[in-house]
Amino acid sequence: MSNKSDQGTLVVTGASRGIGAAIARLGAKRGYAVVVNFSSGGKEAEKIVDDIRAGGGKAIAVHADISREEAIVNLFQTAERELGAIKGLVNNAGITAGFA
Repeated sequence: MSNKSDQGTLVVTGASRGIGAAIARLGAKRGYAVVVNFSSGGKEAEKIVDDIRAGGGKAIAVHADISREEAIVNLFQTAERELGAIKGLVNNAGITAGFA
């Protein structure tokens, strides 16, 4: 991984596991500073951040329920304040259980 985030900041929603986690890791490998968004799974999100940082990348985990407007605003404000200009968004968050 690159020591710098020359691609800008990438926000990945629902990034604490599965496809979102894979996208976050790939984004870091491609030179993005990565925001690992989670609604639940904080420990998992921190593990992904630790993995990215161990590889020389920049990443932060940000808790935000993206069904709430104020949480979305905070997510993006935190991303820009901590990592810089947002250059990409992967809207991966979704509900994976509970349907009859």
